Amino acid sequence: TTWNESAYFFGNIPRHIFTNAAGAAAALDDIRAQLQMLPVEATTAMEPTMDVNDKLVMYNPSDAAEYTGSMISFKKGYISDEVARKVFKKSVDEWSKLMRYTPSGNIFEAAVHEFIGAHPNALSAASMAHMPADGAPSTTKKAELANMWPVSASNAWDVVVLNPGQPVSLKSGSYYYPRVPNFPVVDSLVYKKKGKEHLLLCFQMTLADTHKPTTSAITNFVEEFEKTFTLNGKAAKIVCAKSGGGLQLKWGKTIESLRVSVVYITRDEVLKKYQNIDTSGGAGEEKMAKWLWAAVDQYWCDFPKDV
Repeated sequence: TTWNESAYFFGNIPRHIFTNAAGAAAALDDIRAQLQMLPVEATTAMEPTMDVNDKLVMYNPSDAAEYTGSMISFKKGYISDEVARKVFKKSVDEWSKLMRYTPSGNIFEAAVHEFIGAHPNALSAASMAHMPADGAPSTTKKAELANMWPVSASNAWDVVVLNPGQPVSLKSGSYYYPRVPNFPVVDSLVYKKKGKEHLLLCFQMTLADTHKPTTSAITNFVEEFEKTFTLNGKAAKIVCAKSGGGLQLKWGKTIESLRVSVVYITRDEVLKKYQNIDTSGGAGEEKMAKWLWAAVDQYWCDFPKDV
């Protein structure tokens, strides 16, 4: 179409799709030629008095043969400002994808994932502060966490991305995080096996001063865990012990002791108090979720300020 016909249908905003490389150069040359024929009479009903439409742009390719780059000039500053804003947003989105994580708008979370996945020794049990449901923080709990800490100074954990519908085998010393936003309750977790005892060290990244899980979220986490992880080819299930409280890990006919810890990674110590469960589920769901959450040890850790 001619430039005036495009203006009539699209409001003088050039929208061109190049379906093949051979025709791209000729099409772009045609656009440039029309844009440079100023003034262009506006043909849209919305802008009947304007000699030149606000949204006009001019392409000046830096390489006329290959069109590998170009300078784009805008007639109006507000248009260039809007384009710059959108380009910046796209750059941030691409940067996030390069970090192998699909974020839901949370740059802090994506950055922490990348950092602790590459530098596990930056965090340690010593940097965690225990958050009890009541009373003083327990030094025994911290000692238990240090004893089961999944990485030593001489090794690093394997980073494993969790993709929807693709179960993975639990491997001691591996760091797992989902490639889906809003995974229930936690953002990532590390698995460690020591003898017949198992540890799930779960991380929740937050800049809020509260992050209470709901009963339905805890129920969903247990269900997603079973769908996502296997041991010896069998689905791994988190179950509540029938006597004495606590948690167990079950796969096939095997049941062994399980300890679950949640570490809230924050900035500026914004979250330092025990996070109670938000009871909003059905009667059976609420009872199971309460039992499970009561068996989870909670810690907080400030993300290193020099990062």
